[in-house]
Amino acid sequence: MPKLVLALLKERFARLRLLWADGGYSGKLVDWVRSFAGWVLEIVKRSDDQKGFVVLPRRRVVERTFGWLSRYRRLSKDYAFLPQTSLLSFEEITRLASHLDEIDRLLDGGGELGKRLDFLIQELHREANTLGAKSASLELTRVSVDMKVLIEQIREQVQNIE
Repeated sequence: MPKLVLALLKERFARLRLLWADGGYSGKLVDWVRSFAGWVLEIVKRSDDQKGFVVLPRRRVVERTFGWLSRYRRLSKDYAFLPQTSLLSFEEITRLASHLDEIDRLLDGGGELGKRLDFLIQELHREANTLGAKSASLELTRVSVDMKVLIEQIREQVQNIE
């Protein structure tokens, strides 16, 4: 997800050279940013041996940038108005794909499947429901309803598996 946001930034801000990010983005992303755009990504985090609240250098800049990127709204509220610009729908789709992969793995492996499949079907239904609830698009709402119908049909079949 951060790579998608950074790709959009590259298109809009040609003069950008230095980025600060939260400690959660450390690791391979630093190297990717350097190779992708030639930017320097500095991670702002406290020392591992520090306890309690610590004022971090540049943390205010990181928080302010999140505000700018979300147009002074919380990112968690963005989907309610503009789902096509939100990455939150991507999360549900990713979880749906993950659950489907797990179902494939279970079916290939055999053994006792009933309860595990039932649980995964519940998760599929939950993600399809969330996707539909967040949608302001009629097409996405229709897809969500179709998914829930199919998931319910699968659930009925899973009930017959022990």
